Amino acid sequence: MRNLVVDLGALRQNVRTLTAAMGDVPIYGVCKGNGFGMGLVPFAQTLLEEGIETLAVASIDDAAALRQAGISCDILMLSSTSLPAEVQRILELDLIASLGSVSAVELLEEAAARAGRPVRAHIKLDTGFGRFGFLPGQEVLCARALCGAPHIEIEGVFSHFSRSFSNASTTADQLALFSRMTGALEREGLFLGTQHIANSCGALLHPQTRLDAVRIGSAFVGRLPMPSPVPLTRIGSFECEVAELHELPRGHNVGYTNVYHTSRPTRTAILTAGVADGLGHTRGKDAFRPIDRIRYLWHGVKGLFGNQALRCTIRGRSVPTIGRIGMTNTIVDVTDLPQVAVGDIAVFDINPLFVDSAVPRRYIDEPKKEAGQ
Repeated sequence: MRNLVVDLGALRQNVRTLTAAMGDVPIYGVCKGNGFGMGLVPFAQTLLEEGIETLAVASIDDAAALRQAGISCDILMLSSTSLPAEVQRILELDLIASLGSVSAVELLEEAAARAGRPVRAHIKLDTGFGRFGFLPGQEVLCARALCGAPHIEIEGVFSHFSRSFSNASTTADQLALFSRMTGALEREGLFLGTQHIANSCGALLHPQTRLDAVRIGSAFVGRLPMPSPVPLTRIGSFECEVAELHELPRGHNVGYTNVYHTSRPTRTAILTAGVADGLGHTRGKDAFRPIDRIRYLWHGVKGLFGNQALRCTIRGRSVPTIGRIGMTNTIVDVTDLPQVAVGDIAVFDINPLFVDSAVPRRYIDEPKKEAGQ
């Protein structure tokens, strides 16, 4: 048995907290990464039930899955594309396109002209992320392309922060550049509509970046690379079973590469999940502040000598993993927990984003009790 437990009640509360924190600024609910690991359709449906009116996705497949589930709200495609097949699907699925290049504009105009109807779009600007978008200095090029595209209706313009979780200076620079670029586009006669640049971290840490709308995704899960200024519940726990119990002598190797040896006679529990399920995964070292990089380096060094700093709870007690986590199994030290038995459930606190999509999601939706109830 392996399950990712998703608390939809906690998700609802996080949505309400974030909606209140944003005030009158609309939220685009970002649903990429299988709904940040919580399951694309249940995640999206919960956001809509809590008042989010527009969703955003990063792939055509996600947009198609939402439409197949009967979700008919506005969906913003965050990725610009010059793939003809994807451009055609944008029209078929009635998505709001993102346009970050002349070729993307031309292909979308051609497809819309063939269909004989207009298509909505947002302009994507690259203010320093380096992925999609028109670059500084390309504003005239962008405007000319769109002026020659009568079937494209621009409803917004946006960009994306690269370090809004840790670097106020970089964020301020990107915001200022975005303002200069949108000003240049407006001087070329373009109507830009909704302007948005703030992601979860930007919206929470830098209120001046909220503009006309914000894009929130990871904050809904309550798992951010920095302390949240508003109270959010961490969502996601992974359950698996104790398949075997094993008695090892002192000095015995545990796991691959022989980097861990028992320091005493050790009772171990072998669990029915491993790396293939998502255990032991963390965000890349370049996604955090310098202090986070140091922490992950330290945990990696500790892993060379045994304990990987990953723990789980069995029968209400926290126990450590030992040795390297295997592909399909994980070994934990239960020497100090003699009551553990085969079939007991081990629970890991885990970011749903890192749990393999093949692992079943178990949804709970219990209202949170107020203190004293």
